[in-house]
Amino acid sequence: MSERDDNIKAEKIAVKEIFGEKYRFEIPNFQRPFSWKRENFEKLFENIYDALESNQSEYFMGSIILQKQKDYYYIIDGQQRLISLAILLAVIRDKISDEETRRDIQSSLFQKEIKIKHIPAVVRVKMWEDMELLEDYIYKEGETLNYKNIKYMDKKDPKYSLYEAIHTFIDKYEEEFDDEGKVKRFLEYLFNNVYVVFISTRSLPYAIQLFNVLNTTGLPLSTADILKASNIGEIEENMRNIYVRKWREVENAIGREEVEKVIEFIRTMKLKTKARKGIYEEYKKSIFGKYLHKGKEFVDYFVKISKIYRDTVLEPDDLRIHPKYKHIIRLMKRHIPFDDWIPPLIAFYEKFKGYRQNGNDIKGYLYKFLINLERKTVIEWVLGYTFTKRVNSFNGVISVIDEEDKPEGVIQKVIPGEIKETKDLDKIKDAFKERINFEDFYNENFAKYLLLRIDLEMWDPDNYSPYEGEITVEHILPQNPPPDNEWCKLFNENDREELTNKIGNLVLLSRRKNSRANNYDFEKKKTAYFLKGGKTPFQITNSLENVRVWDRNALSQRQEEMINKLLTVYFGER
Repeated sequence: MSERDDNIKAEKIAVKEIFGEKYRFEIPNFQRPFSWKRENFEKLFENIYDALESNQSEYFMGSIILQKQKDYYYIIDGQQRLISLAILLAVIRDKISDEETRRDIQSSLFQKEIKIKHIPAVVRVKMWEDMELLEDYIYKEGETLNYKNIKYMDKKDPKYSLYEAIHTFIDKYEEEFDDEGKVKRFLEYLFNNVYVVFISTRSLPYAIQLFNVLNTTGLPLSTADILKASNIGEIEENMRNIYVRKWREVENAIGREEVEKVIEFIRTMKLKTKARKGIYEEYKKSIFGKYLHKGKEFVDYFVKISKIYRDTVLEPDDLRIHPKYKHIIRLMKRHIPFDDWIPPLIAFYEKFKGYRQNGNDIKGYLYKFLINLERKTVIEWVLGYTFTKRVNSFNGVISVIDEEDKPEGVIQKVIPGEIKETKDLDKIKDAFKERINFEDFYNENFAKYLLLRIDLEMWDPDNYSPYEGEITVEHILPQNPPPDNEWCKLFNENDREELTNKIGNLVLLSRRKNSRANNYDFEKKKTAYFLKGGKTPFQITNSLENVRVWDRNALSQRQEEMINKLLTVYFGER
């Protein structure tokens, strides 16, 4: 343990201690609600499981910032991880049949009242005030399986994150544990080999200040900082300043956050696997000496890949290429919530930059590659690929790039899913259509992207001007019209439940939502809100201009048109 002026303490703590008698945690009400999603829960489980399978002696989950109270700790940073761990343990408790293991897990989550000792009942992690009603589903035996069966809820409700966590951990349990011996081995590793660093102080302002420092100015050394120092140190002194300037020029050109991404992209391009350890550890043990030499060679390669990333993704305007390439890249970079598609793009450009045949150079091939890469990315996103499955799929593309001698061969093999026959593509198309025709399309995280993608298709690429401001998704038929409203005459209750959140009822706006405009009748809503001033930056919204009545027929017709446009984009000519 280290101390500084008795104000702050840092201590390495195993999970068994977190869920032991020594600690009790509460989440203060000023904290943000439980907001992790399926991908976060998958990564938490898979990272621990992979560490176990690769025989790592320890797995480090990062730091947690606490404020010490009289007999418990406020969690200032780390609540998402601790709550998720509690839910994971609760799911294992409710799925495993071994009674002793169930009791051990339950005692880790919940301390029973012992009246004769005046010991009250205590939960290890007390949730937010607005989530207290859901504590029973974690801390009472068997209740996670009951919560799993609760009727579907609004995905924007924080309580849905608990629902999604339980679903995810049950799926992972059933996927990975075909016998209870494996479950017990996982639990032993989780309790004894998984650690966090507790950083605690008695001062709430100081704890919040510490949180801000760690999450804004950042910990003093990032992965990029460590790699920079270790590689610059390998270079002879008379050349060192030259390479320091090279690195600094990249930082100035793209920013420190993007530099961190480049470091991860290089790791992915070389190893073509999901990260199993810390990035620096993987460089040290798996990349240096095998793929790249430390020192000048690595720094030069880092500069090269950074330039490709800047030219093809961050600033493609100077690239003399089909204008649609630039538009799609901007959409993908801004609105797809993961970067796994970027390493294949960089790897393709790096390998075939000097390739030329029949008058075609890299720019023509790069455009065709992006078209197929975007199709693959979006189809697999819509189909709900897990984090691991998605990463493996993109790493497969990098492997194809390594194996093929010509860009044409790579482009032909960039296809969604594991297509072996035409019928496989038909199955993928049917599944994709079902997902985009879903009655709760509005609440899917790909909704805005697909609407923007349709909008792009409605423009001449040479005249398209991407909107850079805030973009919102709005309903035509409002979500909750008053009972006496005109909308309730046009759509009965069943119609509204079925159609309100479908893609055919959605438009894009270049302004914040206006709750007062939600229940305007269609003509007023269209002219005073959607098309205020005569037009919007979005063709998908401008197309309503000549629609006179918005009823079930108009909505259903637009629904079919939108579905067909997306099917054409993603399953049309290749």
